[in-house]
Amino acid sequence: MEEKAKIIGLTRLMRREIRRDGLNREDGRKLIEACRAELVGLLPRVESLTF
Repeated sequence: MEEKAKIIGLTRLMRREIRRDGLNREDGRKLIEACRAELVGLLPRVESLTF
């Protein structure tokens, strides 16, 4: 349950940063990459996002 919530939170955080032009800022790229790296580790352990 906690992993599912974390996945949803990370994707929302990434989306917000991308929409706010984060790909063109160094701190934005770092945040997006950190979220992506965390998601890569979480996704194989979760079969669906249904609660």
